[in-house]
Order: sequence, then structure tokens, then C-alpha cells
Amino acid sequence: QSRLFDLAEDAPPALHFAVMAEQLRSGLVEQIEGFLGAHPDTALVVIDTLQRIRAVGNEANPYASDYRDLGVLKELADRNRIAILLIHHLRKLNDEDPMNMISGTTGISGATDTNLVLKKGTRSGGAATLYCTGRDIEYQELVLEFDQDAHVWKLVSSGESTEEQDKILASL
Repeated sequence: QSRLFDLAEDAPPALHFAVMAEQLRSGLVEQIEGFLGAHPDTALVVIDTLQRIRAVGNEANPYASDYRDLGVLKELADRNRIAILLIHHLRKLNDEDPMNMISGTTGISGATDTNLVLKKGTRSGGAATLYCTGRDIEYQELVLEFDQDAHVWKLVSSGESTEEQDKILASL
């Protein structure tokens, strides 16, 4: 909230926050659909974090559980023609492929259209690389630096500059 008010005096009228959410398999879809009914111009729903909406389970097949959970959200997004941005954590162990650092099984990255992994150089540092891959975008690695005063990530280098990269950065 403090970052929002650093960026603007007032929140835009179309910006809404929900601080309480149902669990994924226990009412969240209906909660989001109710919101979309009341706000039909909604284009983006952000869930921070994925783990907060998932039920604790002891499933025999974690991949199937991850894929099913993300599939429910993907189907909701497709049906309503919206984007759902899920904030999720990375594993602490480093990996040559940043997509392997997404916590959980590969069912999470397999069920989604696009995956963005923001990997900071150091925990307290302002430098990071944004790894981007998906069904509709080419793989990209964007070097970013966080501007503390403006509260935005700024592009340091990207290889070739494309309209697609500009769209990704604008959404951050």
C-alpha cells in the first residue's frame, strides 16, 4: 500500500484489492466469477501468493495435483478472457534452468501459458534477471535494476529490443 501511494496520490478507480480469498477448490473460482460479474471490465487478476489459495494435501501424485490446480485457474482465465498473474516462490537451490527453480513440480509451469522467473543477484540487491518463456513468447532473459525511488524495475539490457519485451516490462 505504501508503494502504491508513493506512485500515485489515489488508487485508480478500477483498481480493487481483496485481502481475503477462499481456497482454490473451496469457493475461490466462484469468488472471482462474482467479482467479474460486478466488474466486467476486469482484465487482470493477481493472486499473491499461489500457496495461500491452495489447500494442504497429501496427494499421491504431486504433479497431477499441481497441474490440476493450475488448470482450474487457466480454465477460469480462458473462459472469462482475463489474465491471472500468480505470484509464487522459487526453490532456494540454484539450477542452470531458472524454470526448474519454481517451487513445486513441473506441473505448475506445464499448466500455465507463460512463466516469468525473477531471480535477484543478491537478496538485498537491486539487480535481477527476468527469465521469460511461454506458449506465445520467445524465451528471453532481461537484465533489470530496481529503482527504489520510482518503485519500478528498469531494463538494463535485453539483447534485441522488441515490442513484446516492452509489453512484459510495462506489466511489471
